[in-house]
Amino acid sequence: MTASSQPKSRIDWIDAAKGACIVLVVLYHAVYFMMDASPFQDTLAHTLWFKLVVALKPLRMPLFFLISGLLAHSAIVSRPWQITLKPRLAMMLWLYVLWVILRTVSAFLLVQFANPEYVPNAGTLPLTLDEQIETVLFGTNGVWYLYALAAYFVVFKALNRLAAIVVPVTFLLSIFSIVLIDNWGIRGIVENAFFFAAGCFYKQRFFEAFATFKPKRFMLTTTMTLIILPIEILNDWFYAPGGRTLLAVFMVLAGMDACCWASTRFSLKTLKTLGQKTLPIYVMHKITILITCQFVFALGAYQLNAEVVAALAPPIAVVLNIAVCLMLYRLLNVGAGKLLFDVPTLTLRRAQPV
Repeated sequence: MTASSQPKSRIDWIDAAKGACIVLVVLYHAVYFMMDASPFQDTLAHTLWFKLVVALKPLRMPLFFLISGLLAHSAIVSRPWQITLKPRLAMMLWLYVLWVILRTVSAFLLVQFANPEYVPNAGTLPLTLDEQIETVLFGTNGVWYLYALAAYFVVFKALNRLAAIVVPVTFLLSIFSIVLIDNWGIRGIVENAFFFAAGCFYKQRFFEAFATFKPKRFMLTTTMTLIILPIEILNDWFYAPGGRTLLAVFMVLAGMDACCWASTRFSLKTLKTLGQKTLPIYVMHKITILITCQFVFALGAYQLNAEVVAALAPPIAVVLNIAVCLMLYRLLNVGAGKLLFDVPTLTLRRAQPV
């Protein structure tokens, strides 16, 4: 997700896949936080949007983590600790703690100076230092992805010579995490570790397998997805051991093939650009969505067609919030503002003349 994790030679389908993932992340939060508690939550349009983002849950973060594993391969497998520890681990931990604090502060400010009824989950904000520390340590916050990357980096680098054991063990943990771990933050980290490990330790195999689009493989994984997905939703197996993991394997493979096919036939300039700038969108979009909630919730006071608003608000919110995040990144990522997106010691070192 960070600039330092990018390969020297860019691969179009990877950038496109990352772009698609960040769009799905923003869409999920727009539907879940902006619309699900809004005056339009009882509409058919919102119900359909909600079902869609839930159905895409086995694709969104597993694919993101698998790509992150691909991009972290060299740092974990080939480079020594002393070269990679500070730039990678320090970067992820600094940004994680910083943006947890900034998101909490922004929510408190909205509660104090805007309409607190329009702030999703306002009643669950950490009120004490102990609660804030607990939120950070257990990853129960909107930037837990960075926390997961830091944990994966340390664990998998320490065990990089045991890939043949690590990958199947993380697969089993992914299957049974739903019954072994109550905390949703830690559970998410454990559940997605398999996809990061698979991408990291089997990078070359993935690159060879997806060097070209394979129609038969795509048809197989898509067919399996279309068969398994409705069965799991109808029987509520999403939260049964292995339910999401099994589905995620097929959805991720199908998603990778779809991006591989699309990137060879279309320019996908927008998606690839977003894929190269996922970090600022990821860390800032939850704050901008909280602000967007103030406007969407207020629409309930007007005599508007609820179905139309519920149908159009999520995609419009995705476009606007991503655009605002990129604009803010361009404005803030200068001078001292670089500390918002880079670890302080590295920022100062990079700013020194050679």
